[in-house]
Amino acid sequence: PPPKRYVFYTEETIHKEEGVTWPSVELPDNQGAIDVISLKDTGILNILDSTSKLQSAKEGTFFEAVNEAHKKSRFYKKPKGLRMNEGFCVKHYAGDVVYHAGAYTSGPEGVTWLDKNSVSLAADQERVLHGSSVSLLSELFAPAGSEGEGTKAKIAQSKSASRTFMNNLEELMTVLGSTSVQFVRCVKSCMEQKPGFCSGKMVLNQLRCNGTMEAVEVMQAAYPSRISYDLIHGNIVGYLPDFMQQMTPNAFFEILMAALDIPREKYQLGMTKLFMKAGTGRALEELADMDIEEMVPILLAKVEEFERKKKAGIMIKAHVMRFNKRNKWLKVRKATRSIQRIYRSRVTRRRFLTFIAFCIEVHREIKAKEEAEARERKKKEEELAAIKAKQDAERAVQAKADAEAAEALASSDAEAAEKLKAEQAVNAERLRLEHEAEQKALTLPQLSTSPLDEPDIGARAGAGKEEEEEEE
Repeated sequence: PPPKRYVFYTEETIHKEEGVTWPSVELPDNQGAIDVISLKDTGILNILDSTSKLQSAKEGTFFEAVNEAHKKSRFYKKPKGLRMNEGFCVKHYAGDVVYHAGAYTSGPEGVTWLDKNSVSLAADQERVLHGSSVSLLSELFAPAGSEGEGTKAKIAQSKSASRTFMNNLEELMTVLGSTSVQFVRCVKSCMEQKPGFCSGKMVLNQLRCNGTMEAVEVMQAAYPSRISYDLIHGNIVGYLPDFMQQMTPNAFFEILMAALDIPREKYQLGMTKLFMKAGTGRALEELADMDIEEMVPILLAKVEEFERKKKAGIMIKAHVMRFNKRNKWLKVRKATRSIQRIYRSRVTRRRFLTFIAFCIEVHREIKAKEEAEARERKKKEEELAAIKAKQDAERAVQAKADAEAAEALASSDAEAAEKLKAEQAVNAERLRLEHEAEQKALTLPQLSTSPLDEPDIGARAGAGKEEEEEEE
């Protein structure tokens, strides 16, 4: 049968046609098992009917045909411990069902499936039943042309129980398909069939097998309560204010549900109906049962209350947003100041460390230069002392020569004196030239110094010049 004839698929179709979200619930689907049993040509009942029409038919032939026709179906299962001609297994969503052959359960003399499927009677038996004093039996088995001709023709067409069952099932499904879904779940409480006894395991197994658990899950996840827009909006739209008359049914019901304090997750707006969770539409049902004169003031009061709450909600929302934004801004400002303070301290520390490293490097350079100058100065002083000692020795020699010259001059003639004087002049000039050459060789090279040392270097250079002038 089409899916619309089932409860779950009917509900799913209604939700999807109205544009309402259908929950993703895994629903039981026994359509495959139904096809295995009643599908045309390859169904179990059709194979049974076809096998019954064969003159030399055997029950094992029927079971072999069923196993061969459905061996690839996912709703068929090979029975354990049975041969192919002794039974078959159908996988229903509630569980696996094994069907045994009559010869397997009752022995060779037992009643077979073919015997149970046959509904034809012998001619003498039909005559006896037609002559029965029971009017119903007499009508069912009346000969052709009599008052029960229609019933007799119908029985003649259904020569097997399987065919009769399929015809009756098709008629039943046709009737059910033309009606709305109304059903009652019947649950057997116990096997003893006594009042006051209840087997929890048995009841739970029945609820699980007949789809009640899935139905409850769908009732909780879907929107089973529905009210047509015309039931409320269509009847009172002429009595509402102008601004409400211009609203669409969707907008009207959205405001109405908000005015009734019904959360948005408890309902959805369809194309022509309002869909609600179970137990949510009680207030709307009470409004729908009221008279229009009584309903309109209540609706207007609810709408006015909703407008006041809406305005108050907007104000509260604005204040809350302002409060949250201010707190956020204060936090950002505090964090920004902390970041700036940490950044400045790190930059200052980095600069200070760089300056300290520069000062240490400059101090090392200055110290190295001072040590080099001290060594050079000491070396020059030693050389100057040696030169001074040499000059003193030369002066002593010159003084001695002068004394000798004076003595010679005093004792010898003028010619000898002139010759000695010329030699002394040559010696003096030679000493002077040697002294100048040594002074040039001993002059210190001017080294580059830092700005911190320039005054001291200038002072030392001036002192050196004064000493040289004094020596000259």
